[in-house]
Amino acid sequence: MKKTALALLLIIALSPLWAADIAITVLDADLGIPLEGVRLQGQGMEAATTGADGRAVVALADGQGRVAVTATLPGYETGKLWVKPGDRELTLKLSIAGVIEGKELVVEKAKPQKTDEQSGVSDVATQGQIESTGEIGIVEDVMSTIKLLPGVGYVGGWNAMPSIRGGDPSETTAALDGAYVLYPYQWGGAFSIFDPNMVESAKLSNGIISASYGNVLSGLLEVNSKTPSSPRPQIEVGLSTSGLDFYAQGAIAPGLDLMIGGKVTWLELTFALVGESAAYPTVPYIRNGYARISWKPSDDFEWFLNSFVGSDGVGISMDSPAGDSGIATTGSFNYSGLDLIETTGAKIMLSSKSLLDLTFSYNRENIQDSYGETLNGTHTYDPTFISANQGVFAQYAPGATSYTLNDFDVADATENTLVESYQGKANWDWEFLRGQVLSFGFESVLETTSERNDEMFWTDVYSSAGLPQFMQVNYQLDSPANAQLASGAYGVYDFDLLSGLVTGEAGIRADYSYLYNSDMSLSANPTFGPRLRVEVTPWKNIGWIESLGITAGTGLYSQMPLIANLFNSTMQISSGTISPTRAWFNVVGLDLHGEDDWKISLEAYYKLYFDRLYAVVDESVSPAPTIVRNDGQGYAYGADLLVQKNLGRYWDGWLTYSYSMARYYNPMQPQYPGEVTVATENQGNDPLGIWYYPSFQRFHTVNLVFDWKPKPGFMVTLTGSLATGAPRAQVGTIQSYASVYTNPATGQQQIIERYSQTDSYSDVLRNDTSCPLDIKLTWSGYYPGSEIRWEYYIGVENVFASLYSPSTNKAFDPFSGDYLSGSGQADFTLGFPIPSFGYKLSY
Repeated sequence: MKKTALALLLIIALSPLWAADIAITVLDADLGIPLEGVRLQGQGMEAATTGADGRAVVALADGQGRVAVTATLPGYETGKLWVKPGDRELTLKLSIAGVIEGKELVVEKAKPQKTDEQSGVSDVATQGQIESTGEIGIVEDVMSTIKLLPGVGYVGGWNAMPSIRGGDPSETTAALDGAYVLYPYQWGGAFSIFDPNMVESAKLSNGIISASYGNVLSGLLEVNSKTPSSPRPQIEVGLSTSGLDFYAQGAIAPGLDLMIGGKVTWLELTFALVGESAAYPTVPYIRNGYARISWKPSDDFEWFLNSFVGSDGVGISMDSPAGDSGIATTGSFNYSGLDLIETTGAKIMLSSKSLLDLTFSYNRENIQDSYGETLNGTHTYDPTFISANQGVFAQYAPGATSYTLNDFDVADATENTLVESYQGKANWDWEFLRGQVLSFGFESVLETTSERNDEMFWTDVYSSAGLPQFMQVNYQLDSPANAQLASGAYGVYDFDLLSGLVTGEAGIRADYSYLYNSDMSLSANPTFGPRLRVEVTPWKNIGWIESLGITAGTGLYSQMPLIANLFNSTMQISSGTISPTRAWFNVVGLDLHGEDDWKISLEAYYKLYFDRLYAVVDESVSPAPTIVRNDGQGYAYGADLLVQKNLGRYWDGWLTYSYSMARYYNPMQPQYPGEVTVATENQGNDPLGIWYYPSFQRFHTVNLVFDWKPKPGFMVTLTGSLATGAPRAQVGTIQSYASVYTNPATGQQQIIERYSQTDSYSDVLRNDTSCPLDIKLTWSGYYPGSEIRWEYYIGVENVFASLYSPSTNKAFDPFSGDYLSGSGQADFTLGFPIPSFGYKLSY
């Protein structure tokens, strides 16, 4: 034991412990002027920011070999520069889009920071990548870039909620500046709240996620907002297809910086020009505001306060004239959402080797929607229908040839959901030796949910004997104050041994959830999550290969599903009988960095689910009870390949291929044909008693991003995907049947001609393959004799939409049996290519 400990201490002691200072001057590549506010980062050193003379001094660990520094400044391409022991004065030039100077970046540091990629853990979308792929379309969105990363399942253009490595979309947790976000989406999940102009970097962790994060099963999206980095005022104004963006930042006092901005859509004019104003009484809107104050009075203390306020909504008129059914529909749908995120935190250097990081956050989300539908008209029976139901007509409506429904409110529903979250987290880092960091932390999240649903709809009610009755059904849910207190504690060891030969992280986490309301309290079983990731990089600087590493990792994760927020005393759940859904995740991979900024990575993974929590509403009895089970199972395995070329003079981009196999199992046997689980997070209901593919699962996904820069200031970006189809239900033929409607006012009975179609889960049927292609042309430059940078783009999404659209099962009118127009699309599309444009000024 003593020999082992001594050997470990000797290995740790071989890590470099001394540092050397290197001065780096950053200049504008075209004008030759010094650039102030450039952020310099690299492994083995503290980040630095250039002053008014464009100069900054960085400390490089002696004996570590070559290290690269990355330089970032809004409005400029990211620059990279190799530094090595013995260097004293270096110069780096930053260029506008299309011009690149410098060398590639291979980052190696003891404790990975929020913007670092890590093999086996995460991929980072840089500002440049977000600008080329996220700033396009009806709504510019960081998720447009995230959806192109390896391991991310294809979901189409109007869906910001992808599956990560075979997991349900709800298994991915989002964090903004270190605080969990309740619902980071707008327009019902079509887009995210993350405007590219407010984002500095976005990091997607889909591997062995650090033990410092909980409530996650498949993915962690860490979005970091822009931090004011220059004492000089900086302003960005952008005009795009749907909105106006404005962001300004600068110093308001020594060490005190402010950034404010926001996004406002202006689709009213667009909808009026295309004649859609009548169909949208409330034109889709997004109105977001953001502010950040940061205060750094010294190198030992830093404080920030972030505020995000987002609102979105739409009002749709769903009127349709009387077609073959003779029944006209007057309908409407209204949706509005309000999101508030307040986050504050402080970083305190307790010593040169010890850092305390505190974060507190409040998140409020309120969603209201309503739906109504009224029928008017007379339907003439189909002769075949009369012939097939002669006995029914003789009994209920002898001689009738039609039925009439006037001012018939067939559906009326309202929903109001309010969720609030209070978070606190404390993390302490201690670098006890160079490259060896111990972290300990505790976090607690209190989440309260109030929901009120009032639904009225007419449907066919079946009984053991007789015809189905077309009757009014009322449903009400009043959950005024459900709360969930989730607490977790963790310890993490980040290690860097033999000057980067062996790096990784070992950690363990314990989580406990307590659920309660006015008449119920539940203690979930605590969970423990040990996690280990190791990367060995034995090959460095061998010919074209800069580094080649082998990564392996394993870890246990847990998450309480969203359905738990609606638990109540009628569900007959007792403490100790439930636990969060858990997963055992394993990753192995290769990570290669080559000259000229090439990167190739290949990772394989296997995930085993157990204690999957699900709920079933048993409609075979009345009143229908909700049954909660914690015996769900599942597995997911696959592989992800990334080939990437960064920051090329004439071209760059990346190609990804992902294979995913996911199968789930809910052991509860169905009590009647077609019984399924309660749906959550916009996913379909799942079958019982069989192994099945989840509704979001796709076998193969290929993404391509290609940036071509034929001359400085001009770039062509091609973005394309190829994804095999998601599962498709087995449907039968559309058949008519008779239902009896009894007028509640007169007691008169009518025969309603109705249509239905059987559907069941299929293990073999799939939607068609999706293959969208987007193109974007970008021009940029500076106005002569000024520091004002201009940029504009013209883009087209889904170039081949008018030629090809993947199909799925069609929906139909239950009163006529006719297929609904446009309902057979597997991906949401307008049926034609969607043009977009943007214009931005930066100072």
